[in-house]
Amino acid sequence: MHIGTGVTNHAIDGEAATFSKATTHRVYVLVKLTNSSGAEGDVVVAIERAGATSHGGGVTLHYPTTRRYTTYARIPISNRAAGHYRAVVRSGNVEIGFVEFDVTD
Repeated sequence: MHIGTGVTNHAIDGEAATFSKATTHRVYVLVKLTNSSGAEGDVVVAIERAGATSHGGGVTLHYPTTRRYTTYARIPISNRAAGHYRAVVRSGNVEIGFVEFDVTD
C-alpha cells in the first residue's frame, strides 16, 4: 500500500508520511491486490486513528475476476483533527494491509 496526494499511471504521486490539511485536502491510498481465488469481491479502505479500531465506514472498492488488480481510494483529510492515522484495507472483518501517516494543521 502507498499513500500520497494523487495517482498517475497506477502509481502514487506525492508519496509521504505527513500531510498538511492546509495544503492537502485529500489523500489517495493505492492498493495492489493479489486475488488467489480469481473470484470478484470487495475490500474496504478506512482511515482510523492509530491505536483505535473501527470496522465502520470507509470506501468500498470492487475488484474483478483478475488475479492481480490495482485500485485506489480517494479520502478527504481536511475534516480530520491533526494526529497519527492508519489507512486500513479490510476484506470482510479481516485486515489485509495498512499504511500509517500523520495529518498536521
